[in-house]
Amino acid sequence: PGADGQKTLFHEYFHAVQLAHIFSEDRAKRDELKGPIWFHEGGAEYMAQYGSRNARLSSTLQQVNAEGRWPFVFEEKMEQKMRHGLEKMLSACPGVSMKDITYENRCDGAGYDIGAWAHAYLASKFGHDVLLDTYYAKLDELGWEDAFIETYGMTTDEFYGEFDAFLQLPLSEQIAIL
Repeated sequence: PGADGQKTLFHEYFHAVQLAHIFSEDRAKRDELKGPIWFHEGGAEYMAQYGSRNARLSSTLQQVNAEGRWPFVFEEKMEQKMRHGLEKMLSACPGVSMKDITYENRCDGAGYDIGAWAHAYLASKFGHDVLLDTYYAKLDELGWEDAFIETYGMTTDEFYGEFDAFLQLPLSEQIAIL
């Protein structure tokens, strides 16, 4: 469907935005600065969902083949991500924490879905602009962990504990943060 194609373009464009804030030409350093898969891919996925929804609502983005069998409804797409992400974590990677998902052990893509929710959670607490305006502005200088701490006022371990509690909430409470 056209809406999914448009969302994919937003996802890949956001990767360009993310990587534009990393100035090192050293591949290992760039990979380290991207952060874990849930942050890098989940961030691109969340910003794609959120950004394409906002572009449609403002009529900046034309609805292309978005009605009918696969309409684009932000809350429904995010609900699917929560359901699929948790299912993937249980079936493909039982006992693996979100922080341990890697490009080598993708857990059937759970980092994309659960990572999108991690960004939704952070945006609900700190605003949607903080990722671009604060985090990425500090990334190259501070590194992934310190930029996260400076931006969100907590370590990633503290975040993981908080977010794990959020994942235990009923779906209706999770959707309410959107």
